[in-house]
Amino acid sequence: RGMWWMVETIVGCKALTNQPWFRKACDKKALKAMKTSGFRPNGHLSVEQLQRSVVNQDMGVKLSRLEEGILYVEQHLGVYPLWLCPVSIKSSLAYSPAQLALHPDRSKALGDDFQVDIGVYGEPTVSPFYHRRVVKALQEFVDVPSDWGISYKDPETVRLEWAPLREKYHATSAFNSLDEKISFRSADVDAANCELPISQWRLVDAFGWHWKSILAGATACGVIILVFISWFVWQTAELVRARL
Repeated sequence: RGMWWMVETIVGCKALTNQPWFRKACDKKALKAMKTSGFRPNGHLSVEQLQRSVVNQDMGVKLSRLEEGILYVEQHLGVYPLWLCPVSIKSSLAYSPAQLALHPDRSKALGDDFQVDIGVYGEPTVSPFYHRRVVKALQEFVDVPSDWGISYKDPETVRLEWAPLREKYHATSAFNSLDEKISFRSADVDAANCELPISQWRLVDAFGWHWKSILAGATACGVIILVFISWFVWQTAELVRARL
């Protein structure tokens, strides 16, 4: 499992991520982190900074637009592989009173019997990748954008949509507020400073912005230890030779 295939994106080393023992270790660590901090990032990068380098979006499209949706993601994001999950619209609305109340005319509006969840999780390969404008365009392109994670929809509109349902099903007192579950973002930013992926983002997330200094220090310590071990082996060999 390995947290779907996201572990490969985060680690960036197939020699490790293809190993069952490594994936199990990642699962245990992720489960422990979720119990203490939920889905919040526990590295040195914030949600906003991480989204500059990693896409994490679920989008719903009509079955008749599935090919169009896949080609769109390939052209504008270049994230592989994709999570495709078809679902019967009538069945999902029948088993989800909240969705039926929120979107009473969804089945008629979509015009298809099925909708497909396109899960876009991974590192974009299209360059340059301006994450704010690209993700906003993606959310506007699909039929049913997700209301979780990073959203470029108007915050007040989302709150007004969900407020009656949260009150009706007593979610206000049972769960976090929408502002704690959704990161609302504006696409009107300076592309050069706030949108492009962060160089060496994995190392930055793991060790912080001064990762070069940390790795240099670790390398120096490793060299010192290696020299000490070599000296110790040489001294031991000389001692054995002298006794012989």
